[in-house]
Amino acid sequence: MIKLLDNVCREIARTGCKKIILLNAHGGNLGLVALYTMLQLYTPKDYVVSIVSPFGAIGALQQPWPRADDGHAGPGETSLMLALRPDLVDMSKIPADDEGKARGRLQALRAAGVQIGIWWYADHPTYYVGNAAHGTAEAGERILDAIAQSIARAVRAIKADTAAKQPQHEFFAAAHAPS
Repeated sequence: MIKLLDNVCREIARTGCKKIILLNAHGGNLGLVALYTMLQLYTPKDYVVSIVSPFGAIGALQQPWPRADDGHAGPGETSLMLALRPDLVDMSKIPADDEGKARGRLQALRAAGVQIGIWWYADHPTYYVGNAAHGTAEAGERILDAIAQSIARAVRAIKADTAAKQPQHEFFAAAHAPS
């Protein structure tokens, strides 16, 4: 995936675009895209890669469900699907038990500041987090609006930016000719 991202970004830059925006729309990609942005520091470039993740906008919204009841396939994502493609949602199949609650199987490690690759599965072996029963199409529309506003704000800031390229240039100049 890193090689693919790098190849795509180099090709975009080759065509003349010097500000490249990658929109991250999946929480599971946060580590990968953070790694990719740091890998930009290994080779001089005449372009800047920016990652936009609108998840903060979603978290800032007041929702009609407890924050602890939201997560993967929880009310937020269910609300999005109810707004976008209600024909794909069958609310009668939402688990009525505590399937969406974290198992806490690695709690001692997490409390010690340790993370391992299997953390997600250890807590959520069915990949369901929260309680989707709270989802509504109206909440989905509010979430979509917040996402759109967040992305638009980020794109405007990136377009207006004149500063990011300079420290990147300085960094590579210093790395290649240390004083």
